[in-house]
Amino acid sequence: MRTAERFGVLDIIEPATTRPLLCAWVEDAQRAMSRRLGPVGRTMR
Repeated sequence: MRTAERFGVLDIIEPATTRPLLCAWVEDAQRAMSRRLGPVGRTMR
């Protein structure tokens, strides 16, 4: 706590409350990336 105060940190993240949010975000990001992956159609210039 003293180190956080020294650097002006106002809030400390509680892992138990943020972990579900981060896991949901990662799952959404993986779904979005899977739609964007695949062959890229490029032609000669």
